[in-house]
Amino acid sequence: AMIDQCVARLGRLDVLVNNAGAAPLAPIEEHTPELIRGVFEVNTIGPATAMAHAWPIMRRQGGGRIVNVSSLSSVDPFTGLFAYAGSKAALNVLTKAASSEGREWSIRCFCVAPGCVETPMLRGLYAEEEVPRERALPPEAVARIIVDCACGERDEDSGATILVPSP
Repeated sequence: AMIDQCVARLGRLDVLVNNAGAAPLAPIEEHTPELIRGVFEVNTIGPATAMAHAWPIMRRQGGGRIVNVSSLSSVDPFTGLFAYAGSKAALNVLTKAASSEGREWSIRCFCVAPGCVETPMLRGLYAEEEVPRERALPPEAVARIIVDCACGERDEDSGATILVPSP
């Protein structure tokens, strides 16, 4: 609906940013099939579905940009984030596949993979004693990279997973 509303209102879709996140913190043995499915629904299936819906619109227009927000845990999994890390790793691969396929139609796809970002989600998982504020990225630092991808300033990174480690 968000894509259809954008096209109805603006006549086109230039940028799609998939910034969803579900990250339950639990040991592997506590990951039930329902929990795993739920995490993949939010972190992988949702963005993939949005990309597939946006794809023909961007093809018709002669281009567009898709920015998926992944996680550093997709390449360096944090303990307790088993399903989260796997779902974000899948998003990295979807981004690479879409970038390759989109090249012909000037559709650029990026994956931004930050480490710990100072957000309510981080604080819902870790107390400040576990991850001090100075060891977390400010949200603005991640937003700047997303904007650069959306504005065409990082086209050379299309298909890549852009790692943004925490300080």
